[in-house]
Amino acid sequence: MRVLLVEDEAAAARKLIRLLEQDKRIREVIAHVDSVESATTWLEQHGLPDLFVSDIELGDGLSFEIFRSLPRCPPIVFVTAYDQYALEAFRVPGVDYLLKPVNAEDLDRALSKLFALRANGNTPSVERSQLREAFESLGAETKPAQRFLVRMGEKLLALPVQQAAYYYVEDRVVFYQAEDGKRYPLDHSLDEVEHMLDSDRFFRINRQFIVQDSAIVDMTVVSKSRVKLNLKPAYGGDTIVSKERSPVFRRWIQGQGPEA
Repeated sequence: MRVLLVEDEAAAARKLIRLLEQDKRIREVIAHVDSVESATTWLEQHGLPDLFVSDIELGDGLSFEIFRSLPRCPPIVFVTAYDQYALEAFRVPGVDYLLKPVNAEDLDRALSKLFALRANGNTPSVERSQLREAFESLGAETKPAQRFLVRMGEKLLALPVQQAAYYYVEDRVVFYQAEDGKRYPLDHSLDEVEHMLDSDRFFRINRQFIVQDSAIVDMTVVSKSRVKLNLKPAYGGDTIVSKERSPVFRRWIQGQGPEA
């Protein structure tokens, strides 16, 4: 199969390309696009692939917008951080889904399903009406994520989104810092994490750090407009509120809200 990858997270895209290229059933990943607009433009210029591997939520809309105008829709493997119970909506022939973070076993399962359909004489394609109904059902049932699913060896952990002491970026990886001192890598950007959090409890102090109010032990003024935070669990690097965020932080820490 010739695969078109639709994914707006660079790290996730790199991993998926590597996994796809390692599978002997995949002839090639013919292109990687990162938005509804770029996918639509690519399809107009190059035609249909044999298989879509696509995230659901993209920066400029839901990926259904890509498929709705196609004369026919090849099989689709959705890649998403949505909870698997919400994704029961995608019981559509020619569709499977993978929960992030994706591994080789997950991908093999999805591809095996689609190749089994073809081997049994069924053309693995998708009816747009079924896909539309699935997306509508997903939109009606899905609430903002309550947990991150994190793979640690053979175990799959469900980490409550609102219970982290803080989130931070280190070597381009976002980490979930638990209150017990353990940390877990996430397959999300810090911007995505920020949108999931309760802004009354969590604050983005700079480009690399989001902190929960209960994790702040004390604060030290390091300049006229900057504040250093002492956190629990302790963090080995600097946790300084940026100059641009300091005025908003002061209002937030006083309970006035980030936009007060």
